[in-house]
Amino acid sequence: MTNFFEQQQNARARTFWLVGLFILAVLATTALVYPLAVFLLGKPERTFYQNEHDPTLLLGSIVGVWGVVGLGSLFKASQLSAGGKSVALMVGGQEVLANTTDLRERRLLNIVEEMALASGLPMPAVFVLDKEGSINAFAAGLTPGDAVVAVSKGSLDYLTRDELQGVVAHEFSHILNGDMRINFRMIVLIAGLIGVSVLGRVLLEAGSRGRSSNNGKDDGRGFMVMLGIGLFVIGMIGAFFGWLLQAAVSRQREYLADASAVQFTRNPHGIAGALMKIGAHAQHGQVKNAEASEVAHLFFADAFSRLSGLMATHPPLEDRIRRLLPNWDGKYPEARVEPVSPDEEKRRPRKGALKLPGMEAIPVPVVLGLDAPARAVERVGTVPEESTHYADDLLASLPDRLRVAIGEPFEARAVVFGLLLDRDPAVRRHQLEALAHRAYENTAELVLAFEGPLRKLPEAYRLPLVDLCIPVLRQMSPEQYEAFRRLVEVLINADGRLSVFEYVLGCVLERHLDEAFRGSTAPPRPPAAAVDMDVLAVFAFLAWEGNRTDAGAAQAFEAARQHFGLSGSLPRRNGISLEELDTRLHRLAGAPMRVRQRVLQACVAAILADGVATVREVELGRAISDVLGLPMPPLPLPPVEGKA
Repeated sequence: MTNFFEQQQNARARTFWLVGLFILAVLATTALVYPLAVFLLGKPERTFYQNEHDPTLLLGSIVGVWGVVGLGSLFKASQLSAGGKSVALMVGGQEVLANTTDLRERRLLNIVEEMALASGLPMPAVFVLDKEGSINAFAAGLTPGDAVVAVSKGSLDYLTRDELQGVVAHEFSHILNGDMRINFRMIVLIAGLIGVSVLGRVLLEAGSRGRSSNNGKDDGRGFMVMLGIGLFVIGMIGAFFGWLLQAAVSRQREYLADASAVQFTRNPHGIAGALMKIGAHAQHGQVKNAEASEVAHLFFADAFSRLSGLMATHPPLEDRIRRLLPNWDGKYPEARVEPVSPDEEKRRPRKGALKLPGMEAIPVPVVLGLDAPARAVERVGTVPEESTHYADDLLASLPDRLRVAIGEPFEARAVVFGLLLDRDPAVRRHQLEALAHRAYENTAELVLAFEGPLRKLPEAYRLPLVDLCIPVLRQMSPEQYEAFRRLVEVLINADGRLSVFEYVLGCVLERHLDEAFRGSTAPPRPPAAAVDMDVLAVFAFLAWEGNRTDAGAAQAFEAARQHFGLSGSLPRRNGISLEELDTRLHRLAGAPMRVRQRVLQACVAAILADGVATVREVELGRAISDVLGLPMPPLPLPPVEGKA
């Protein structure tokens, strides 16, 4: 299979191809509208037989078509500007709350949590299409930060845990491989092409109503009817080719997502079993919601069985199953409601867990055995098996009090505030006073209640805990979110300095919440001359932060520098601040994908230069990968005594 970076390159190529074909479709539509305008408004016998053209009609046709297409696309883009949540709500989805007591919804949330933590992606919002009894699902969003995973009620009822996990893994593949953005672009562009047809239908209906209410007298209504019919037909021709393009792109992506799901779960029978049950189910994957036709290509299975051949958005079920299970006998098992036991989703830590006083078992992180930085970066955009175990153990180890808290919006905010409480009594007192005066009532008391469990939580699990809070924090109103972010800044600045953890937490919130509440823009490409200096500064900061000794820092810096292929010397300790690191990282975020890949690979070389990784190094690596837009699975390497 191709890796994450190849998939991102392919996604960009598909986008250029899609936009190019869209422009051709609009030009073809214009070429058809112009003769219609000449026929209705001009002198067709002169224009067509004497090779003369009416520049006014030609210009009007061009401006009119592009205007209608542009407005149609802009309108659809504005409808979808809220990201994946807008699509889920449009097709009748209901968000699953983190504190749900429904056993099937709880199982779904657990699967999504495991997949998110293991892949390095933010936890997406989860929706259930509770009016859909068929088996289907989709992922949607403009960025991973505003992604949603939605499944039908039938998926919860008829699929086993392994089968549901295969479906969720399939949807995570769409998130990781950049399919969501191109899917959104297809929706927007096709909406523009349909705009010509919609205008034609409006004119046709208006003209028909006018004639019937005017006792059949024409008074220009006949012209409106003829224009409406012409525009409707021409618009449908353009839309038809848009749908063909949409279907062709979608079919190929489904094969890749199926293969990725097997790679992520290491269980071909899971996703294959889900596909078989779709074949056996009376409704197959059909979706009843009328709005779903606009997003048919997003679904896990064909949502409209009437689509076939070139218009089908999905490959045939039989082909998909045989690619996963070549020896399949062609039989579809009965689709029946699967029981869910109350004990099925109870988290249990694995053997070999470290027992901490007053807490449940905390797993000892495992050494990944990464013998080269290249192998580490190959994990980007994947769900490695060891990361899945890491996520399972982490989720099993959370104290019950924290587990409940991250499911409540008010308490989840208090958990984040609690992670920022300083150990210095004077600073801590200042922070609590700020919470008492600026936050909601009882926030300070709630933060104090979480202080004990948070103090006992291993440092390596602080950021994953924040990740688990993300879906609940997304439920805040824009006003609540801005107040929350201001309080986070107050707590961080209480001691007048910025720690590594505080900086990394800020990066997580920026990447996974700011995008949802404030929107996102593509960073500009940095000047080529600035890239080398920015890269060396990042390497130097990482080297000093991860090593107490000068020799250790020099070893880490040299490993990164040589891996990237640069010349330069290690600056003095404290020569680069976190603020400067942030500026340089955000500038590098606009660099080409191949440059960002090499930067991350060299950073891993610095982390592994001495064969081990500290919590601080792992947290910095997380911040670097987040800012660079590269979903890096966790590196659960154990710290070694004596290192920072």
